Amino acid sequence: METKFFQLAYLSRATEPFEEAELFQLIDHSQKNNKAKGLSGMLVYNSGYFLQLLEGPADLVNATMDRIARDPRHVDIKRVFENQASQRIFGSWYMAYKNLSTFNPLLRQRVENLITKLAGKSNVEHPDEFIKVLQLMRQEF
Repeated sequence: METKFFQLAYLSRATEPFEEAELFQLIDHSQKNNKAKGLSGMLVYNSGYFLQLLEGPADLVNATMDRIARDPRHVDIKRVFENQASQRIFGSWYMAYKNLSTFNPLLRQRVENLITKLAGKSNVEHPDEFIKVLQLMRQEF
């Protein structure tokens, strides 16, 4: 039987701008929690928006998303992508993070456009394109 992983991406707006030290503290905390739960994923923070992908068993991903939704540091939380996949995009990376400014310029623009587009819509119009962007981001890590 093939193992399926649940993938969920959300976009949220920070209630207050995050400083780099705060982001690293958040990433460290997320990595420890996700390792204990068997979750993987990545986080992008840009211009006050978080774009995060969580991967793992559906019940654990949804429970983590419920906890995130109650976090007062976020508002305007939108689930923008849900998918069942046979492979994780971010494998055993408990929570990958990279400053968007360090991506190559074309990918950075693509991600910025995606965040802008998602901020005005409730879901992803073309899941295959979204997965492609995530895979390109994965290559930049």
